[in-house]
Amino acid sequence: MTSYYDWSAVPQEIKDQAGFPIIPESALRATLGILARTVDPGKPRPELPAQ
Repeated sequence: MTSYYDWSAVPQEIKDQAGFPIIPESALRATLGILARTVDPGKPRPELPAQ
């Protein structure tokens, strides 16, 4: 499984200011949930520590 974040339309000056493309924690949590359901379907997701 691969997650893609397309920064191709973002102006270079914004990319330079932001540094490495930042992925929101919510997007990372969603991706991990998809991975968990993929590798172990039917099993509830583990609880993640509170933010």
